[in-house]
Amino acid sequence: MDHDVAGLIERGEGSRAWDSDGNEFLMRADSDEAWCLALHDSEVASVAQTVRLSPNGAESGTVTVPEWRGRGFAAAAVSEWALRPELSDHALFFNTDWKNVSSQRVAQRLGLRLFGAGYAIT
Repeated sequence: MDHDVAGLIERGEGSRAWDSDGNEFLMRADSDEAWCLALHDSEVASVAQTVRLSPNGAESGTVTVPEWRGRGFAAAAVSEWALRPELSDHALFFNTDWKNVSSQRVAQRLGLRLFGAGYAIT
C-alpha cells in the first residue's frame, strides 16, 4: 500500500475525514480493499484494512508505526474502518494472536469480546 498521503488524495484513492475528537483519517472505499489510515500531523500513524472478505463477513488487520504504538491510533483506525458503509452488511471481525499483547489492547480499547479461538497443528 502506498503511504504517500498527498499522492493518495491526488489520485482519488483516498478521502480525508475527521472524527468528533478531531482525529484525522484518510479512507478508501471498495469493500474488497476498504482501509482507513489514522494520521498524525498528516503522517500515517496506523492503518486498518480488510484482510479477509466473504459475502457475509470482513476481518480487519492493523499495523501501527512503532513510535505511535500505545497511543490509540490503531483503535481509532479500526473503529473508523468498521464504519465504512460498504461493510455495513458484513459481520466484522478483529483477529489477534494470543502472543500479540498490543493487538489485544486494541481489542480491549474497542470493547470487543472474545468469542472464539483458533488452534493449529504444525
